[in-house]
Amino acid sequence: MKTGMVDLAVIVVYLILMSAVGVVFKRFNRSSDDFMRSGCRATWWLCGASCFMSIFSAWTFTGGAAVAYEAGWSFSVLFLMNALGFAVQGFFFAPWFRQLRAVSIPEVIRRRFDERTQQFMAWLGIVTGTLSAAISLYGLAVFTAAVTGYPVSGIILVLGAVVVFYSFSSGSWAVMATDFLQTVILFPVTILVAYLAFQELGGFGGFREEIASAGLTGHFRLIKADEFAAAFNDFTWCWAVGILLGKSVEFIGLNGARRFFGVKDGKEASKAAFLAAGLMVVGAVLWAVPPMASRLFYADKVMAVSLANPVEASYAVACAELLPQGILGLVLVAMFSATMSSMDTGLNTNASIIVNDIYPAFCGWFKRPVGRDAVLLRLVKLCTLVLGTVIVFLALNFSRLRGVGMFRLMMELSAIFGSVIGVPMVIGLFVRRVPKWSAMASILIGAVPSAAGFFSGKPVFTESGFFSLFPFLCTPWNYQTRVIVNMAVTGTAFLLCGLFYKAEARYAKKVDEFFAVMKKPVDFEKEVGGNVDVSQLEIIGGFSMLIGVLVALLLFLPELTRRDIGGLIFISASIVATGAGLYAAGHRSKVSLRRSVPGAKPILPAAGNVVSGTRNDEEA
Repeated sequence: MKTGMVDLAVIVVYLILMSAVGVVFKRFNRSSDDFMRSGCRATWWLCGASCFMSIFSAWTFTGGAAVAYEAGWSFSVLFLMNALGFAVQGFFFAPWFRQLRAVSIPEVIRRRFDERTQQFMAWLGIVTGTLSAAISLYGLAVFTAAVTGYPVSGIILVLGAVVVFYSFSSGSWAVMATDFLQTVILFPVTILVAYLAFQELGGFGGFREEIASAGLTGHFRLIKADEFAAAFNDFTWCWAVGILLGKSVEFIGLNGARRFFGVKDGKEASKAAFLAAGLMVVGAVLWAVPPMASRLFYADKVMAVSLANPVEASYAVACAELLPQGILGLVLVAMFSATMSSMDTGLNTNASIIVNDIYPAFCGWFKRPVGRDAVLLRLVKLCTLVLGTVIVFLALNFSRLRGVGMFRLMMELSAIFGSVIGVPMVIGLFVRRVPKWSAMASILIGAVPSAAGFFSGKPVFTESGFFSLFPFLCTPWNYQTRVIVNMAVTGTAFLLCGLFYKAEARYAKKVDEFFAVMKKPVDFEKEVGGNVDVSQLEIIGGFSMLIGVLVALLLFLPELTRRDIGGLIFISASIVATGAGLYAAGHRSKVSLRRSVPGAKPILPAAGNVVSGTRNDEEA
């Protein structure tokens, strides 16, 4: 499969636009707080799209597509559980996390437990976050290489450089803005691909008939029946429960929490979580169809792709077969959107952890001042640059792996880290009477079964006479077993730590203050001020309309069929309509402001410290 010049031109223009977003939002950064968490002024729709994109990557169209190719609708379980996790956040945890008025998760852990646990979690978070971002970048390169024929290493270098540039330029503001624009591009494109796949299959009725005639009815069920349990051990009811538990703890405890630090208040955080949940539900259906169509119609072409795991190219093959040049470039753009959002989130999160949690600890150890905010702003940018380089280097090394599917690789990381790290944070939001060292102790205890599950069935156990005495170690643990065991051991250990709780006055007071702050609603005008909703609406709306117009230029390509024209009009109109709606909302807000305060107009706020309560109002 090869891309033409038009497809390459579409990709180049997209990368230029993403870089331009970083340049435009650079003026939003007046302080390190703006760079790390958008100064707590981001709108709910910007945050919601960013939450959705931050856990979504090209893995969906590579490793995830391989799951849909082999197991059908079971693929959707992953995203339906993500949606459920976001919904739970919307009802409870999203407003709580915003009301903690924190910059990073390790800071939350310090205020709930102690400084040693903070440092432990900070370093652990940097390692896991960097690995996750590198895997996402590698997954995108695999997909792109399958479609374009270009080398994986070159793709990693180019895309990594673009993400580092706009993340370095504007930090959290650029991350959220590009995430939203990437969502606006992703959905119309993937809707079109799914529609064309359904059309090729003959609609829902034809889809069912093709599945039945191929003898795949049982294989493609959402949850596998008992007769398929041996072949699909990972897609049974027990697997679904494991996914639910693992994703819920991962979302609530760590990965899904930090994005809510940047919105204006708890109500905005809830709306952001619900938006992300809705997008996940829609995506759960859209993204499963094309790989299933590849299994039914293009299996020979999929298996002919020169990848270690050819079925990871099933979505790419469907796109190449169904889409003309130009639109195929837009699909690649949508894939870039998916993974770049994961990588930029990882960059911004890890840089914030270094500056907010690790650097002050080093200053304390050496009895040196932390420095002015201007110093912190330069430091967080430097950390972004260094971490971006590390992520690219790791992705290049992942490209040398052989015989390891992306789905398995992501599940391994999730089972080892996510199901252990998040448990103390979740329980700690409800249980007060535990020692300050309980989180770190329970994670270390939970790491024992986590490591055992990781190495179970491997030569380290099977070739040892001693470990032959423990048959459960000589047999590989599946994903759900590892998640359930890890969470049960870690949670039990955390609760048992409560037996050693001593009511130390200082620690008890700190815990009481933590819960009081978590339940106290944010008064945006008093604590933050400087509303920049209008600027966000107009800038994002303008970029969206520009992207839609550029897509419309593809209508001038020669030899377009009626179906091609219809698809381009749908994508262009969807993006332009979204942008126009945002821009019109911004214009109405501006007019309302001018009527209420004659001569006033929205401007960017001056720098201020949200925690200390400095207020920066919009003034003329």
